[in-house]
Amino acid sequence: MHPAFPSPDDDDAEDVAWGLTTGAALWKQGERYDAIVWLKRAVDAAAQAGADAVKFQTFKPERLVSRGTPTAAYQASNCGASDQLEMLRALELPDSAYPELAKRCEARGIEFMSTPFDAESA
Repeated sequence: MHPAFPSPDDDDAEDVAWGLTTGAALWKQGERYDAIVWLKRAVDAAAQAGADAVKFQTFKPERLVSRGTPTAAYQASNCGASDQLEMLRALELPDSAYPELAKRCEARGIEFMSTPFDAESA
């Protein structure tokens, strides 16, 4: 196990949440490589916790919202973005991340899934 990863607990739900939260925070800071490492850690924790599958979301922000669409108050307070497009761009994974995550899922014996939110992402 990578030295930066926590030791798994008997209940790995916290490790899954930690992996996802850390990955999202790193992504938001622009540290894409490290974010993918933590998303893979979430896959590992989910597999160890006995999950059958992990599900991501695939989308192109420009296909979902118009530029200048304001964020809701809870979105602005949680992510700091002033509009929906900016918020979604900060959350979008690159197409290259999905094969990496799928490969990790396969290695861990867990199903990889991703829900497309637009025709281009399907």
